[in-house]
Amino acid sequence: MKKLLSLFLFFTIGLAATACARSSNNLPTPTPTAEESATPTPQESPESEDNSSMKNLVLTVDGTELTVSWEDNQAVAELAEYVQEKDILVSTSRYGGFEQVGSLPQSFSSSDRQITTSPGDIVLYTSDQMVLFYGSNSWSYTKLGHIEGLTRQELTDLLGKDSVEVRLTAN
Repeated sequence: MKKLLSLFLFFTIGLAATACARSSNNLPTPTPTAEESATPTPQESPESEDNSSMKNLVLTVDGTELTVSWEDNQAVAELAEYVQEKDILVSTSRYGGFEQVGSLPQSFSSSDRQITTSPGDIVLYTSDQMVLFYGSNSWSYTKLGHIEGLTRQELTDLLGKDSVEVRLTAN
């Protein structure tokens, strides 16, 4: 009789636990109040101090100013700080049929990791080389940013030459 009662209790508790678990998954998600929705998070804040200098970093290729979505990392912060004093001019050469690469005036902090680039990516290679991609490659780089608003063909037309002049300036 004790075994039957124990089995019944075990079954009842298991059934109750399953029912509770199911009902908790169906609880409605709280809707943020108007005040919570209107308050930007630090990442959304347009006046964020961490990337304010990056907004002032301007990239031109052969005189064409490009729209770039800059990464929020130490290398980009150092580039932005550098151009506050002096523009960076990089004479690049086509390499491998998918990128332009050129020497920067000094080494910058790197946080290299294995990535596969896509057309429009801008990376730091060996801490002192800037690479702009119109194709893709897989290697260990520090990503600096991505050129926005150009098709793959437009990037190839702009960067597929034997050499280009890349300029970083402060806005």
